[in-house]
Amino acid sequence: MDVDLGPAKQCCVMAVLLLTPGHSVPVATLVDRVWGDDPPRAGNAVAPYVARLRRIIERAGGDPGMLRFVAGGYRADVAAEDVDLHRARRLAAAAREAGDDDRTAVLLGRALSGWEPVALAGLPGDWAARVREALHRERLDLLAELAETQLRRHRADDVVERLRPVAAEHPTAERVVAALMRALAGSGRVAEALECYARLRAAVAGEFGSEPGPAVQELHVELLRREAPAPGPDPGGPAQLPA
Repeated sequence: MDVDLGPAKQCCVMAVLLLTPGHSVPVATLVDRVWGDDPPRAGNAVAPYVARLRRIIERAGGDPGMLRFVAGGYRADVAAEDVDLHRARRLAAAAREAGDDDRTAVLLGRALSGWEPVALAGLPGDWAARVREALHRERLDLLAELAETQLRRHRADDVVERLRPVAAEHPTAERVVAALMRALAGSGRVAEALECYARLRAAVAGEFGSEPGPAVQELHVELLRREAPAPGPDPGGPAQLPA
């Protein structure tokens, strides 16, 4: 959803329209998302920004008519496939229906390769912040989904290499940490997997004041049992002499 450099609100208008390509967004909705609690006094403050965007599109060799005023709102007439977010979501949906882990891994990898780590980077306002956070969680889930697929393909080392920095940057992302724990355990590094859980538990407690979810707790117990030393032979009871 990259646009030419320009004022932040101009970029925000474009972002709002590209999140729902082919659908009209009412002017009131645009104003609320772009200006939030400080709306402009002008009747249609969006119009000048759309006019500037049309000029940018035209200078770039595109069709300025792709931004249309329709039924009290504005619409971006672009194919969803031309917007990185929607293209990534389509690839992720196709991956879930592939029915084959090799094909699933390829499609999920392609989806992630076109998904910027930080969506709407630099855009101000509450709406942009909410969308940025929601897309951030969606991307983390996609990373975990790819990791789980790779684990089924016995690629534990690849998963460790990819997820270790992600888990360090996002220590409360439970699904990501769980996949990393499984990958470490699958590589014979159970002790490191248990350390991952300890960091997750501390992070969750510090940020949310709670414990990790049941799924990752069960994984932790499973790994503890695997790490526990095996019991020695039963020495039996004391010997009894015959009477």
